[in-house]
Amino acid sequence: MRSFKRRRSARARRLRNGLLIACKFFSRAVLPLTFAFATRMAAKTQSANASLRWWILATTISFLAIPVVEWLARRTRATVAELPERPHAFYGREDDMRALDAEYRAQGGARHWWRLPKRRRHARSPVRLYLHGQPGVGKGALLAEYAHRIARHYPHGVFREPLSEGGVARPPDEILNSLLDKLKANGFVNQTAAENLEHFRKLTHSGRYLIILESALSANQIEELMPDGLRCAVLVTSGRDIAETTVTGSHLVKVPTTNAAWDIFCSVAGDAARSHPECVAEIIELCGCLPLALLAAAAQLADRKGIANPPYEDPYTEMAATLRKGPGRLGQLNHGAMVPRQRIEAEYARLGELERRAFRFLALLETETFLPWVLSPLLEVTDAVSANLIGRLARAQLIEVVGQRPGPYRYTFHPLVRDLAHTLLMDENAADMEPASARFEEEFLAVAVGFLLRRRPLLVNVLPVPPTPERMEMAGSAEPSQRWVRAEYANLVRASSAAHRQGEWALSWRIAALLGGCVPLRLAVPDALEVFELAHMAAVRDAAIDGEIEVLIAKGSYLVSTEDYNTSFETLEEAMRQALASSVSKRSLLAARIHREMGLAWLQLGAYSNALPQFSLALSEFAGSNDPQDQRLIGILSAETESARRPERWLDNPYTASVADGEVVAYRLHLGRSEAARRAYRWEAAEKELHEGLTSNLGDARRRASIQYRLARLALTRYRNGAPRRGRAAYAEQAIQYAATSLLRFQYMPNPIGEIRARCMLASALLATGRTKDALYHGERAQGDLVKIGLKSELAKPLFARVGRLLGQVRLADDDPGRAKDLIAEAARRFKELDDFRSYSECKFLMGVIQYRSGDYIDARLSLAGAHAYFAKSGDTVQLRSTLFAMAKVDYKIGKKLAAADHFLEAMRHRRAVSR
Repeated sequence: MRSFKRRRSARARRLRNGLLIACKFFSRAVLPLTFAFATRMAAKTQSANASLRWWILATTISFLAIPVVEWLARRTRATVAELPERPHAFYGREDDMRALDAEYRAQGGARHWWRLPKRRRHARSPVRLYLHGQPGVGKGALLAEYAHRIARHYPHGVFREPLSEGGVARPPDEILNSLLDKLKANGFVNQTAAENLEHFRKLTHSGRYLIILESALSANQIEELMPDGLRCAVLVTSGRDIAETTVTGSHLVKVPTTNAAWDIFCSVAGDAARSHPECVAEIIELCGCLPLALLAAAAQLADRKGIANPPYEDPYTEMAATLRKGPGRLGQLNHGAMVPRQRIEAEYARLGELERRAFRFLALLETETFLPWVLSPLLEVTDAVSANLIGRLARAQLIEVVGQRPGPYRYTFHPLVRDLAHTLLMDENAADMEPASARFEEEFLAVAVGFLLRRRPLLVNVLPVPPTPERMEMAGSAEPSQRWVRAEYANLVRASSAAHRQGEWALSWRIAALLGGCVPLRLAVPDALEVFELAHMAAVRDAAIDGEIEVLIAKGSYLVSTEDYNTSFETLEEAMRQALASSVSKRSLLAARIHREMGLAWLQLGAYSNALPQFSLALSEFAGSNDPQDQRLIGILSAETESARRPERWLDNPYTASVADGEVVAYRLHLGRSEAARRAYRWEAAEKELHEGLTSNLGDARRRASIQYRLARLALTRYRNGAPRRGRAAYAEQAIQYAATSLLRFQYMPNPIGEIRARCMLASALLATGRTKDALYHGERAQGDLVKIGLKSELAKPLFARVGRLLGQVRLADDDPGRAKDLIAEAARRFKELDDFRSYSECKFLMGVIQYRSGDYIDARLSLAGAHAYFAKSGDTVQLRSTLFAMAKVDYKIGKKLAAADHFLEAMRHRRAVSR
């Protein structure tokens, strides 16, 4: 009976394969013959109508045959199709899918259902695709989606087997017996392992099977289950890269982008989540964009159906507050089978005892990134052992590689993995942790001495005993100095404080003088300011006048980055007074740096009339400097200021410096080029420059927040001026997401001025989507926060101008032209005083729209004419087109129909030019 069933199954399979081949032959041969026949009959027919009828008939038959063939192909698909469930929250994986497709084609995988797969060049094994990544990153979802896309190429069967459960490997015999059972190999299951393996390969030799192997732990597991058929394919997921020794390699699955994380979260939590952008941004930030954590948090919110526990008003605020309390954050992200902590702990459990200890002790570090030698003082091991341990943790996907060139590879934690490391560290004996921290502090102090000596070898008689050659090698010798200082900022703060405790005054203030315009992620602002105070005291005790000035400049630069403008200007002015009163040899260089920092502060505020004189003074002072990087930086900042003040410079792109001119120059260069591309409506180039600037932040919270703000502005500009109507809403949503993320990061610093700026951007994005009430709430809150800060009137003027313009736009959208007119008029007056003629012209355009709606057509024409003159001079064709359309409406209302027609035709010409 069993043999009869096997013969009947084989006959049915051969029949289905034959039918599929016939369908393919029909699609390849019969359809072209149909077209040829129609052509022949049309040639013989004299009547044009008859010819047309023949063509219509042939075309109809051809197009109707295609879905028939596809239906027949679907009817002959796999006898067993064990495909994983298709993910419903699958976003932001386009690059991963393209990479898998490229590898699939490179190995000779089938491309289309009507084309029989060709014999591959290296046809010694089936197609193999490996995926690896950290726990919870979405490897299974990516594999499921890709398996669904290629399953049609494998009509004989799709089989799925997990290779481990809870981090423990399944027995090979059990897995093989399961596969044989699915292959309907009756009579061969539960035989000896060798017989089962031989029969498995015999069954798959001439077939086309897709085998999905999940949670692999080693390459040996895969080799034992590899089918013998050259037309088969194997998809493998694993936590670690188990394909290091293979020809193909393994694809690393990374966390999705911020925008994709928003889509994943909101697709599960529901559309109501988009009404709470601040809370959603914080939840996504605290989850580190990890898909499994996002799905668990979103599922919890969906189950609660808008119900919150007191004192919270909504569940989104409650969820954000709960996750903010970490460490222990991972324990809150559990929902059903979605348990991120369990996934991470399973990988942690596979480590050796020394590796686990290394993982826990890395949580003692305060920097965002670290180099491989850091475990040497923490665990009292050699540098080689330290590098080996770091490499093992990276292969286990518990730490991530941050690759930047030039320079060595750095490593970092994912936020949730860092949370687990902190949680496990709490169970560690305090008697072990305190000596480890002390050893690292002492070791890094030696590294800081080496860094100073590498920059200025003449300090060998001033500083403490030089470190060993090994520590000198670690002192930033393999990467640019500015980048090393930015990456090691928190460690340098600790080193300066330690040197002060030890009475090493020269070392303390010299380390603090290296610091400046960087805001580390996990360093509190009061702690940084305290170190600057200690360093200034050390410079006084060391009787170093230049040291006092350099520490004040570093402190002022730090305050400019946190946008504490009242204190920063006071600090920089005090540094200038001391520099002018002193007789130090580098007085001009110190004065130039002070002018540069003051100009940067005015530029950040948007007070261009105050920024440009400071940059001019800095450039004149730097004229005698031998360091061209300072001059290039001033040139970039001056060009950015001039482009905002003068309309003829609006579309200039004077950023000709190279990214190799220094880390700070490269960052400002990316920002400048991005802004030039945005103004020219070259969206992809602008976005690319911003993302390149983001990759070099190395834990700088200010840079991360600023680039998110600029991405929001780019998306909003694209929504208003460059997006087709069908896809405009997506860009407005992107602007909301970027603005909310920027707002959150400014809050974490904290940076109240940046928070106000980001809140205004969020309100503008909400206004673009028609959410006027939400926009009004954020605009009024920004205005209230600005009043509470207590900035000096001259410093607050640019901010009040921007907030007023925003509130005027909101009132205009809320159909309140009276209040909108007053707000826009006041904002225009302030922008004119600040020499910000671009913003002034935008206010004139808004004023013209308000006056047109109010019936003041003559005043509206005058306002629009002023805006038209600026936009025409600046070459901004998009804004010019909008102004011309508005002028045409006004002219038509006052009876100047010829002028209205001229303005309308000119606007249409600009529209065609933009579309081209």
